[in-house]
Amino acid sequence: MRGHDEAHKSLCHYYSKMTTVKLPPEELVDSDMQLRRWRSDDVDTLHALVNQSLPELSPWMPWAANGYSKEDAVEALRLGGEGWDAGEEFDYAIVVSDRVRGSCRIVKRGGPGVFELGYWLGSGETGRGLATRASALLVGIAFDLGADCVEVRNDESNTRSGLVPLRLGFNCLGPREIPAWSNSSGTSSNRNRRADPT
Repeated sequence: MRGHDEAHKSLCHYYSKMTTVKLPPEELVDSDMQLRRWRSDDVDTLHALVNQSLPELSPWMPWAANGYSKEDAVEALRLGGEGWDAGEEFDYAIVVSDRVRGSCRIVKRGGPGVFELGYWLGSGETGRGLATRASALLVGIAFDLGADCVEVRNDESNTRSGLVPLRLGFNCLGPREIPAWSNSSGTSSNRNRRADPT
């Protein structure tokens, strides 16, 4: 019986180690910019920001192609919270001067050790380097979490978005076909990768 108990304890310890998830900070600061974890009480903020930005977002973001309801915002925040707690995806609000200006995220996607970076800004918030600065913070966090590389995929027609990985030292791995579900006006996207510098 004692041997059985020891084996059980050992097995429980093994599984508890397997389920330990390393999570990033819920808040990151770079000068006047704060990245903070999206919260369930951000529904109105997210809903309003996406809706005022639909002309800029809908050509590139499938989830914004047919409008964005309050229920969509609730679901996005719910799924984002579950993904965060599971250690699979980390969504941040981009905040400057106490106002949310956009969103950025890293997601475990593309195989072991691979994180994918995504970002979008509200109308009138582009051209100030916010996406680049936010992305730089998240690339560092991805490597802190054990990523071997970080990838960014952007529609080749979305040239402004494509500048972000170039500024951050990503290497373009070439175009790939855009999935049929995408609302993109283009036919292919660029896949960019940056390896862990260590």
